[in-house]
Amino acid sequence: ALVSQDLDYTVTRPLMGSLATPEVHVPIDRSMPKIQFKGTERNLGTVLADAPLALALKEAMTSHGFRAVASAAEADLLVELNADTRQVGETNGFFTVALDQTLKVTDRRTGETVYEGGKQGLKGIQLDYPKAGMDAYKKAAAELRTGIFEPMMNNLFQ
Repeated sequence: ALVSQDLDYTVTRPLMGSLATPEVHVPIDRSMPKIQFKGTERNLGTVLADAPLALALKEAMTSHGFRAVASAAEADLLVELNADTRQVGETNGFFTVALDQTLKVTDRRTGETVYEGGKQGLKGIQLDYPKAGMDAYKKAAAELRTGIFEPMMNNLFQ
């Protein structure tokens, strides 16, 4: 369509071949948000030093390109994760504990909540209450990676 069919190919080929087309490269630097974690994770009221849910969420987010920072002033998003377990009961020597967790992601600059969710009543069963609580945390960490992380990412990037 650029060259008419009436033109002789032997004439147009050298002419078209001598035209230089500029080449442009545009770098795209995709910078993912910086995140800062806060919150408290407790097992039957006792604070857990290792914070297994925050660790699971941090691993999932950093594997998707988010960068964790220590200071809220450096962060783009503030992630608040709170969880605690409670005794449900004991049957035939098996102790049952339920874990309730809340997750809130806030845009630090605007103060807008960009995601809010969590899970209630995730159960753990073991031979004593503290171990049952840790079993509930193990299940909650797996649920966080699969059932909560994807909807949160969808909300963040709509």
